[in-house]
Amino acid sequence: ELGRMAGLTQPTVHRIVTGESKDPRPGNIEKIAAAFGTTYGNLKHNPNVLDKSTVVDGDAILIPSPQMRGYAPMISWEEVCDLKSVNMEQIPKNQLFPLPPGAGVNTVALQVRGESMAPRYDDGTIVFMDPDATPRHGDGVVFSQTGKVEASLKQFSENPGGHPLLKAINPSWPEPWIALDDSCKLLGVIVGALWLRSA
Repeated sequence: ELGRMAGLTQPTVHRIVTGESKDPRPGNIEKIAAAFGTTYGNLKHNPNVLDKSTVVDGDAILIPSPQMRGYAPMISWEEVCDLKSVNMEQIPKNQLFPLPPGAGVNTVALQVRGESMAPRYDDGTIVFMDPDATPRHGDGVVFSQTGKVEASLKQFSENPGGHPLLKAINPSWPEPWIALDDSCKLLGVIVGALWLRSA
């Protein structure tokens, strides 16, 4: 299809896209760039546009979905407080979820309980927590508090001049703010969520 759109033969396009042709003719690259609706210079600086897994369908360029990189094990809100003690090898297969794009290899899955973070994270939503990610203002974060056996989920809020704050999104939640002070330990950042239909 790309060959037809660019006015080139399929073998020529194949050699260029797969990198088999180490020094393709500039004229051929210009024709391919025109087929993509871009310029020779843009293709030269963004060679991933010609990745062999890219598909051209009519006027649309379809980029493939992210590659599967592993699984996030579903653990409890109690276990997430001490990740090092969890034997990830013992997690049943039906409690493994595909890692969302951009998630780190140590990401775990948790099932939301309660309504403090509704409607962003409703009760029952599966969230993916990356313990290696750095929180940014507005991110969902998982944290533990001294004297409590299970972790909690709140929204990270920067507070110039003071401790960062943890906010319950639900406007009717009785305790909307918690200071991220020495009594709290940040465990990770929410990097994805999966909503499941109720049975």
